Amino acid sequence: MIPASVIACAISAAISAAGAYQWQAYRYEARMAALVAEYAQAQHKAVEYAHAETIRLQAQADRAQANSAVRVRAAAADAAVLRDSLDRLRDAADTALRESSDSIAACTAHGATVTELFGQCASRYGDVAKEADKCVNESLTLREAWPR
Repeated sequence: MIPASVIACAISAAISAAGAYQWQAYRYEARMAALVAEYAQAQHKAVEYAHAETIRLQAQADRAQANSAVRVRAAAADAAVLRDSLDRLRDAADTALRESSDSIAACTAHGATVTELFGQCASRYGDVAKEADKCVNESLTLREAWPR
């Protein structure tokens, strides 16, 4: 037969083991809860940072687009001035042609050639200037909108 003291020691050891197991389980649960809370806090901070960064980048892109619109309006105003200047020069050429003292046929042929050549050059010059302004504007817009 097994002595009572051995049985008492075995029961005491079993109760101690169960208590140690339960204590260790509570400790791990507490650590897990702390880690979950830390992760949730870190995730919240990351979301706040990402939101603030998105707002900052969107504001930067909006400013770049507003500056681009200002440049487009300035280029359109410059183009209008160019067209007005070309019209005045064309009118001056026509007036000079009519007031010329050379023979009418020679003046008409020469004036028609000069006027046509001038019109083609002015038109092409305007197209090139428009494309150059567009290229510069796009380049500046991309540079201003690009994240830093």
